Amino acid sequence: MKKKTLLFGTLLLMILMMSGCVEKKDAITTEDFISQAEGSGLKCSDIVKEYSDNPSILKATSAVDEKGWKVYFFTLDSDSSAKKMFESNKKRIEKASGGKGATFVDTKNYESYKIIVKDEYYYICYIGDSFLNVHVDKKYESDVKAFCDKIGY
Repeated sequence: MKKKTLLFGTLLLMILMMSGCVEKKDAITTEDFISQAEGSGLKCSDIVKEYSDNPSILKATSAVDEKGWKVYFFTLDSDSSAKKMFESNKKRIEKASGGKGATFVDTKNYESYKIIVKDEYYYICYIGDSFLNVHVDKKYESDVKAFCDKIGY
């Protein structure tokens, strides 16, 4: 009986400790994204006109590296719109990939999803009212990860 109680207590302690390890992330603004992207040598463009059919998208920016990879950053009208955009992109990627080998993080205020399909690296993330979308050749995966870590996504 003591062994079971000790095992249960240890398991409960581990769960509580792990739940404290999940960090809360804060969304950045489009202006912060542009500043950090340009500071990393990326060229930014306002692409909101390309999404004029989606009224929930308030701002849209692409950041292009000189090697050719792109990151898309969106500011939406609400957290729920960002989550909805994340979910629709996740479903599209899962359909194309079968979802095998994906890494998915789901916390209180953000979600992320990444996967390599054939020679392509996909990474999507939403935090609050923002959404980040990456689809690049897998040879750029480490560059993209470094940039996303830098901006907190």
